[in-house]
Amino acid sequence: MHRFVSVCLFSLVLAILLGRPLGAECLNGDLSGDCRVNFEDVWSFADQWLDPAGSEADIVGDDGVDMADFAALARNWGKTRSKVIINEIHYDPDVKTELVEYVELVNRSAFDVDIGNWYFSNGIAYQFPAGTTLAAGGYVVVAQTPAQVASKFGVSSSLVFGPCVGKLSNEGERIVLRDAKGEQVDEVEYKLGFPWPTVGGPPGYSIELVNPAMDNDLGGSWRPSEPDSVTPPTMLIE
Repeated sequence: MHRFVSVCLFSLVLAILLGRPLGAECLNGDLSGDCRVNFEDVWSFADQWLDPAGSEADIVGDDGVDMADFAALARNWGKTRSKVIINEIHYDPDVKTELVEYVELVNRSAFDVDIGNWYFSNGIAYQFPAGTTLAAGGYVVVAQTPAQVASKFGVSSSLVFGPCVGKLSNEGERIVLRDAKGEQVDEVEYKLGFPWPTVGGPPGYSIELVNPAMDNDLGGSWRPSEPDSVTPPTMLIE
């Protein structure tokens, strides 16, 4: 397609989309595969304008790349859907002298994710080593004391990272995970009291998502979980 047409289409997208509010999850329009609908996708869409059916930018899947596909992209402008989420938090061990707090991450996609240099900016402090990969459907645990957590809960040491810095509040706290560029990947602000699960007494429950497909912003999506059997989630979504 001629460069002039691409630039004109890009300008049209700018004019229509800049005022749109950010959404909560990415659906159609993520052409770059980064789980965000942003200007990178706009450029890709512009380059495929009027391409035939079956093209990557044929979002609606009808008769080629046209205004129907543009509208589908526009509806999801600025939205994101994280592949990697915070799935479990062990913040109040029943044995208060043990340094076994941890945060579990799950990759709920069908693709491996490079989490090298990702880091926690709130709640705890920890940065993953460069080159770290979280396998499709896999999980990792970031622990206060990796050896203790691996031993106590029967987790493979290859899946336990740390030590992290900081102690999670028993009264509720905001945990934020960021990628290597500093962009927020996921956050959970857990609270004390209904609808959030009650933990802290024997046998030392953590809080865990009922299903990793659920919204981890909502207290009702979480349940008490006995962390002596830390395992991958039972159901994944792509």
